[in-house]
Amino acid sequence: MTKSVTYTVRKNKVPQKSIGEPFFCDEVEDKKCVLIVPEGGLMAKVKISGKKENGLTKKNGSIIKEYSREARNRMRQELMSVDYEKNGLPVFYTLTYPGEYPRNPEKWKNDLRVLDMRMRRKMPEYAMQWKIEEQKRGAPHFCGLIWHAPWLITREGKKWFSRQWYEVVGSGDLRHLKAGTGLERVKNLKQIINYVAKYVSKNDQTFDYPVGRYWGWKNKAKLEIVKNEIEIGEKVAYGIKRVMKRSITKNNKMNIVNRILNHKRVGLWAQWDNKTTYDVLTMAEQNEERKSVDMA
Repeated sequence: MTKSVTYTVRKNKVPQKSIGEPFFCDEVEDKKCVLIVPEGGLMAKVKISGKKENGLTKKNGSIIKEYSREARNRMRQELMSVDYEKNGLPVFYTLTYPGEYPRNPEKWKNDLRVLDMRMRRKMPEYAMQWKIEEQKRGAPHFCGLIWHAPWLITREGKKWFSRQWYEVVGSGDLRHLKAGTGLERVKNLKQIINYVAKYVSKNDQTFDYPVGRYWGWKNKAKLEIVKNEIEIGEKVAYGIKRVMKRSITKNNKMNIVNRILNHKRVGLWAQWDNKTTYDVLTMAEQNEERKSVDMA
């Protein structure tokens, strides 16, 4: 006679077995610690991952219902991973719809896709980061940064850009042709940092219905973002995270710090340039070596 197996699942605890082997285990093994450093970027991230035996993961393909904190955080990290010295300063742009606009989010994303195709034909080396938000009247509004396209700031470039968006959305309104787009040269890196820290981080830009992704890239490969992954020891990883936490606490108010550090036990990032990152890494490694010698 086969013996039955029962499990008692408790919150935040590994399921307990009574007889036999458990069908899965949440115990984390084989921790891997990595320091992610984008070449020429302005960020560094410590990632601590573990192998889960038969672990249960979140299903892909779930409906995106909001511009979440996680999405904002990923977007900030991506923008801080760009090598601005190599790629140069971008152009800030806006795309708005006329008084009559489609209510279908798929149509909005398709309009952006068609504009991207026209941009690639005109400027093959260009790259664009986009973000969608809701205006007070309920209409969608695209904005973001464009690299490798200084011609757009010229008078001819602005006229061409306006004409393309006007034709893509099929406006037919001459007022929209004049005011449907905006282009502004980014003067210095400080403007980029302010854009990332304030504008991108706004959390009041969620529609009342699902619209899919709230941000993304077009022709991102032209930016040639290279992220170096340096394997480090667990003690060194936590040493770097302690420095990151002090840096975040120093540069932000406590209520912001608490939101940043919440649920960041296995991963944390800071807005550091490459020199600062490698200096902190060297210091953390030296501290661990010194402790090992003292203990010996």
